[in-house]
Amino acid sequence: MKIIDGLLVLFVCVLFIYFVAVGAKSHEWYDKECCSDNDCAPVEEIKFSTDEQGNDVVAVRTKHGFAEGQLKHISIRPSKDDEYHACIITYHAAFIRCLYAPAGG
Repeated sequence: MKIIDGLLVLFVCVLFIYFVAVGAKSHEWYDKECCSDNDCAPVEEIKFSTDEQGNDVVAVRTKHGFAEGQLKHISIRPSKDDEYHACIITYHAAFIRCLYAPAGG
């Protein structure tokens, strides 16, 4: 019975390591010039609107926070998983450096 328990623990550990490794690599396709290897994340909430001057505006929330901006000032890039992702930079004020959008999004 101890051998089976040991094998079960080993199996669980291997699965854990596998899923951590897969999760860590799941978004390695983010462009470095956009995301600096740590600023991009999947979008949790997104809203498109138009401001008073008629500019198209997007507001996004990721695990890095909330930001909004005019689409003409944001680098729009194709998403490789058909989901929205955003790079939010939070220096003095939060802004969207780039937005990964699904095809047709």
